Amino acid sequence: MTTTTTGTVRSWRADEGWGVVDLDPVVGGDPCLPAVRDVWVHFSAVVGRDLRYLVPGERVTVDWEAVPHPPHGGQASAVTVADGVSADGADGVSAADAADATGSGVMDSTLTIRWDDGSPS
Repeated sequence: MTTTTTGTVRSWRADEGWGVVDLDPVVGGDPCLPAVRDVWVHFSAVVGRDLRYLVPGERVTVDWEAVPHPPHGGQASAVTVADGVSADGADGVSAADAADATGSGVMDSTLTIRWDDGSPS
C-alpha cells in the first residue's frame, strides 16, 4: 500500500544516489500501524528534475511504502519537491546547492577519451 505525505529532506548522498526524508507527523493516524518517521529515497524516485537530486532542507511530497529499509521505516516510490519543480530545472535551487547535491561537480564535468596510441580524441 502506497502512502502520500509531506516531509523534509534530511540528507542526500549524491555520490551514492540516495538520501533520507523525514516525514511530517500524521495527526489522527491509525494507531495499529507502526510509526514511520523517515523513508529511504533512491535517486530514481525523484520526479521532475533531470538530474534527480534533492537538497537537504527542501520540502517534498513523498509517495512511500512500508517496505523496511533499516534503519528507515519505509522506502519512497516517488518524491516531488513541494514548491513545484519544473522539468527544465527552474526550481529556485541555486547552482551551488545543485552542484553540492548532485555530487562532485557533475554539473560541470568533462570527459577525455584517449585512444590506444595515447592521443586525445
